[in-house]
Amino acid sequence: MIDPFRKLILDTVSLRLKSEAGAESLVELLSVTTPGFSADQVSVKATRAAAFRALQLRVHPDKHSEFDSSDDAKVLFQDVTAFYEKCCNLIDGGDGTGANRKRKRGHPCTKKQAFPQNFHISDRWKHLQ
Repeated sequence: MIDPFRKLILDTVSLRLKSEAGAESLVELLSVTTPGFSADQVSVKATRAAAFRALQLRVHPDKHSEFDSSDDAKVLFQDVTAFYEKCCNLIDGGDGTGANRKRKRGHPCTKKQAFPQNFHISDRWKHLQ
């Protein structure tokens, strides 16, 4: 049997996802699991991300084995993530498609010239020999 409080949260999240993406709808969604979340905090990325992590923990499929089916829980989790990303793109000045999102670069040590050309560890740390 599903916990009524958990079912209430899942139903509320599902209802919030039906609204149009934007700052107000993101505040409503994140305030489900972070009651003090306000419209002033939506522009601060760190605060917004922390509230989203709390929401993710509540709707994660692994937490809902007794949910209707595991597929429903996965779909809800994916819908929440997509809705959050779309709202964030709109808030941060994008068009909501994610087309202007910055791509992550590789780790700096993966470049060819991570170390100086004539670098030898034995020259730098002689006590290692």
